[in-house]
Amino acid sequence: MTTTSRPPPPTTGTADGPDGREEVLRGGERVRLRAVRPADAGLLARGFDRLGAESRFRRFFTPLRSLSPSQLDLLSRVDHHDHEAIVAVIADRGVVDGVGVARFVRSRRRPGEAEVAVTVVDEWQRRGVGGLLLRALAERAVAEGVHRFTADALAVNTAVPRLFRALGPTATERAGSQVAVTVELSADVTACP
Repeated sequence: MTTTSRPPPPTTGTADGPDGREEVLRGGERVRLRAVRPADAGLLARGFDRLGAESRFRRFFTPLRSLSPSQLDLLSRVDHHDHEAIVAVIADRGVVDGVGVARFVRSRRRPGEAEVAVTVVDEWQRRGVGGLLLRALAERAVAEGVHRFTADALAVNTAVPRLFRALGPTATERAGSQVAVTVELSADVTACP
């Protein structure tokens, strides 16, 4: 059996230690960004339950009522190289809640490219969580050799192209009710606004 030697996966999606890093949102709220772990399946399920029907449809392109155990397993077991996911969590009176998650999955045909998805629970939207998550995800992507993000979105979801534009040169192509958005990542994504 042949094994490929690769450095161990990071303990955090943001490379700032096992517990991630704390960020301050525009309104002063504090969130912690960290890598998704297998034990986060329940956290992700609770976050999904806090998404409204429109947010669920915008993320999954279908009216999902719940996530199956196999979907939760897929979403919570990431290798931090070809599939990365970063969660934004808050702690309130000892209870940890997920308020958003961003992930990339590397293209098998184009290894420098990855498809991206960002989801923020409804009550935390428009506070800056999505931008923080996407920037942290871009940092991890560049560290893993990904230099281009792609995403498919509903054309009415104007947040996706706006978030991508904050990372670098962006192209948007409309096809019916959907848009395909591509962004070329800067080698220094930490300098992005």
